[in-house]
Amino acid sequence: MADATPTLHHADTDLEIHKVVVGPMDNNVFVLKCRHTGDAVLIDAANEHERLLELAKALASGERHQRTI
Repeated sequence: MADATPTLHHADTDLEIHKVVVGPMDNNVFVLKCRHTGDAVLIDAANEHERLLELAKALASGERHQRTI
């Protein structure tokens, strides 16, 4: 993914929630991903569609987007 900003917002044994802030209005976009099946849903894809497509491809390939503390 071109943007190196970590996206992982929350994770537990069942799911991951990834958060990205996009657009001039700083819209929050979320991807909820099942850790068991790999299925995911994109919520409120308001802007920067190419960036979100890159994130979706990275998550599908198993690339990590961990939150740094």
